[in-house]
Amino acid sequence: MRGVDFDVVPMDVADQSDERIETERRESIRRALAAMLPDEPQVVVAGEDGAPTIICYDCLDPISPDRLQAYPRAVRCIDCQIEHERLESRNARIHG
Repeated sequence: MRGVDFDVVPMDVADQSDERIETERRESIRRALAAMLPDEPQVVVAGEDGAPTIICYDCLDPISPDRLQAYPRAVRCIDCQIEHERLESRNARIHG
């Protein structure tokens, strides 16, 4: 067959449906995860001296006073926050 490019095949209805279902599934998961975030996300525990201490969601170490002074609503220590943002950026590039 002359003039037919077999490398470019339009998606059939089933492929389009599968793609839409996958997109909707991903969005549903993202919405569910977002809904799970509490209103006050900081985790507060009693420190060694008994004073309230805010701990990191990821590593469970106390968040430094300097970090909390710079960003009072921090939920991660600076190292975990950097890693979290790196992964979010990577996932956004992969999943569009």
